[in-house]
Amino acid sequence: MPPRNDGRPYAPRRTIEPGQKFGKLTVLRRATRPYVYLLHGRWKVTGRRWLCRCDCGRELFVCTSYLNAGTKKSCGQGMCRAQTHGLFTGMRWRKNRRTYNSWSAMVSRCTDPRNSSYPDYGGRGIKICERWQGPDGFINFLADMECRPPGKSLDRINPNGNYEPGNVRWATAKMQANNQRRHWAARVKEATLEEVKAAEQYWAQDPMSEGVPTF
Repeated sequence: MPPRNDGRPYAPRRTIEPGQKFGKLTVLRRATRPYVYLLHGRWKVTGRRWLCRCDCGRELFVCTSYLNAGTKKSCGQGMCRAQTHGLFTGMRWRKNRRTYNSWSAMVSRCTDPRNSSYPDYGGRGIKICERWQGPDGFINFLADMECRPPGKSLDRINPNGNYEPGNVRWATAKMQANNQRRHWAARVKEATLEEVKAAEQYWAQDPMSEGVPTF
């Protein structure tokens, strides 16, 4: 086998057997014949494929090399589990997609050390409640927070608190800018009790609205 262009070794080949698990895919059986397809006027033949079942219930054939290399770990639908609940069908697709992106980004920056924002979130102890994690985490998150409104994104009311019901809201960019940790610390550090309460009311509303108190 020729070496890779980047000099890295190939992924080790593994013996695939029915019942093995690759991400969300469970191997059922080997295909009875190779996959033949037409590309640019020429017939192409791939290696043997395996019939796999995704956790969402869909079945598909996957090439042996994709399973060995780990490049195929689901049915190809990033939100396959949510699709079984009808959350990403018809007119619901666009608005639920935005909500899912916010939930996915929240999980990534709190649990994935490879995320560039991890030091400011998971790295300093920010956690996600158990209800919003696991296989049904997005379903519960959508039930608690509803769909993400246009022009808003996920924000914690207390920037030092966790992602949990009661401390999370959909906020505009200006609301989030006024609710950063440096503003929170500067206002609360030497403020009286009355100033703290007034500041909390200020941060809870959109700065573009009328009647916003100033300090």
